[in-house]
Parts: sequence; structure tokens; C-alpha cells
Amino acid sequence: MGRSRVLTILFAAGLLATGMSARAATPSSGIVSSSNDALSWSGSFDAIVTPGILAECSLGICDKFTYTVNLAESATEEIEVAVRWLSESTDTDLDLFVTDEEGAVVGQSTGLDSSAEVAHIPVSNGTFDVWVAPVTLDEPLQYSGRIEVESPPAVEPVRDLLPNMTTLEPHTLMIATGEYYIDPVHNEAVSCYPEEITDPDEQTPTRCLRFDQIAYNQGAGPLELRFNPIDPSNAGSPRLRQRIYSSDGTYREVTAEDAMEFHPIHGHWHYSGFGLGRLYVDGNPTPVRQSNKKGFCLIDVDFEGWGAKGNGPRSYSAPGCLVPDPDEGGDVVMGIDNGWADVYNWFLADQFIDITGLADGVYRLEIIADPGNTLVESDYTDNARSTWICISGTTVNKVAGPDAACV
Repeated sequence: MGRSRVLTILFAAGLLATGMSARAATPSSGIVSSSNDALSWSGSFDAIVTPGILAECSLGICDKFTYTVNLAESATEEIEVAVRWLSESTDTDLDLFVTDEEGAVVGQSTGLDSSAEVAHIPVSNGTFDVWVAPVTLDEPLQYSGRIEVESPPAVEPVRDLLPNMTTLEPHTLMIATGEYYIDPVHNEAVSCYPEEITDPDEQTPTRCLRFDQIAYNQGAGPLELRFNPIDPSNAGSPRLRQRIYSSDGTYREVTAEDAMEFHPIHGHWHYSGFGLGRLYVDGNPTPVRQSNKKGFCLIDVDFEGWGAKGNGPRSYSAPGCLVPDPDEGGDVVMGIDNGWADVYNWFLADQFIDITGLADGVYRLEIIADPGNTLVESDYTDNARSTWICISGTTVNKVAGPDAACV
């Protein structure tokens, strides 16, 4: 949040101080009209490392795509500007800025820990430039860009725009450790991190099944959670408040059942009740093992709504889910916008199920978002996702079902 404001100031200052130059995207321009309400482009960057705060598009290291809007102006419609990329490195970060004909920044999407940036801009006819800025890269990168017209939900009938959390199938399963935030690196000799082995809440695990936990909001509105860590009435255990937005632009707040907990090893607050993993043997309704995830810091990571209508912009990012925002009354604000998913990768500490002493074989891995149904959602029946897996020594693979061969 503070980082975004600094970026805006520096970027705008760069626009005013220098004539902007940039690499052209492919194609380099397009027109948004009633007969063509979606545009696409692509671009690429070489393997470079740039400062964490980057506003030097005048040096020609940003991509530029120019679009012209020729629509009947509406008080409600918006232009969605989005970029997304695939990378094996979690250090990869692009930022997105949109400027008008005067060079003023009219939209932006910045932040850490994401594979996409999305901004929504009120419809206004004219010509605009999209600047895609490579903030951090350690490998060549290709990205896709998209512009489309978004129509917000109708106001009438006035109703809550509720989130609907579901779980997506994990991309990766491991019986190995990574290097905390580096995906391609793994060590099969050790599957549990030191703090997991010495954690007094665990049973000294020595064999850990690690998996991605992907929580996707496919509802009509964002999941937004807030807490105030310095409010004296919290008595050291801040209560979570869920903010629920309405179709008429108002909102209400409800107090969630879960409180926040401070994790001294990680040095920040955790929301511990959001996700859960369980292992089952076929035919047994009782899990043989389950996860003990210490907490979640919910943000927009994967833009699952690419190319669809009714999605939100990127609204929640790090470090906003950890740091009190003075503009929000000292609240820490976290969440998952509609059309977005939060991703807890397999290599993160505490993202595991203890399988010490568990026999090799076929198991059903169930991953659940909002397992206690403590949040207000439009549908609780789709919160869980099951994946059949084969555990064999230091390897784990997805299989077709309970009768699949496990080798």
C-alpha cells in the first residue's frame, strides 16, 4: 500500500521529467469499441534484475501497449487492464501502469507475490498507454496482456456480493524441502524444515508430505478480512472482521469466529483457521493425518478469471496483509478478490502433513478452504477438493483413484 503510493509518485515524476521511450508490445496498439470490447497482446523481457521500486520506463526497459477507447461513456462500466505470466521463480515480479494522453497515471497494479497484475479504470474515451515494468527477473520471461470492458453487477435488487471459496487441485506434491521461497530447488533427504521439527505444537515430524494449497474465490464479491493489532480492546488476540460489500456500493462488517495469532518465529500475525489438509484411506471416513497450518496471510496471487467477466482487480497484496494501514484506521487488510486465488506453495514452511510412520500406498488428499464455515459465503458445498495420491518412499504422485497402482 505504501509501496504503491511511492511507485505512483516516482512513475509520474519520470513521465514529467523525461520523454518516455519503451519497447513495443506485439501488437503495439488496438481499439476498444462496441464491436471489439477485448484486446490482447504479448511481450517478453530478458533476464535482468532491477530495483525493487522501478519507475525508469524512460530508459526503455518497459513494454508499452497503446489502446484507444471509442465507447458510449458509462457511469458504471470499467476497462480492465491485465497482464499475467508463468515463471518457475517466485521472485519474478512485473508492475502495471496506465497513463492518459497527458501522461497522468490513471490506473496501476503493483505488489509482491503474484503471477498477474490487474487494474480497473472507469470508461473514458481517448488514447491510453499501458506500461509493463519488469521489477525483478532472474530468467527470460514472456507475458500476456489483455484489455476488456467490465460491467459491474447491477445495483438492483440490492444484495450482498458474497465470496464463494473453493479449492483448486495442487500443482505440486513433494516429500522434500525447498529453500522456503525457491520452487525449483528441493532436497529429498530432508522433507521437514527445522522449525517444523522443533515446533512444540507438532509431534517432531521427520517425514512431511508437502503440497500446494490454492484457495479460489469464484463468488460475486471479494473475501475481505480485517483486524487491528493495536486496538487495546483486543487484549492481544485481535478479532477478525469480514467486510461484506453490497451491490449499491455500501458495506457491512461481521465479526468472524477466528482471532489472529502472533507467530514469533515468522514475526507476524497469522489467520490460522482458513485452510486445512487431510489424508484418508479409501472407505474410511476418519482422516489418518491432517495438517497443522500455522496461519495465512491472504492475497491475490493467481488471476483465475483471465478472459472471464465479473472479476475484480488485484486488490490485496503483500505486505498489506501484514502491516497496519493508517489510511484504513490502522487495520491490517487481507483478502482474495473475486476471480483470484491465493496460493500457498509446497515449499513454504508449515505447508505440510506429518506422514511420519505412515505406510506407503494410495491415499485421498482433501484440501479445504474455510473448513469451519466461519466466513460468510454464498456456498459452502464446494469448499473442498480431493486428489488421489500415491506415497512411495521419498516420492509422491497423483493417481486416477483408490485402485490405481502405487509404485
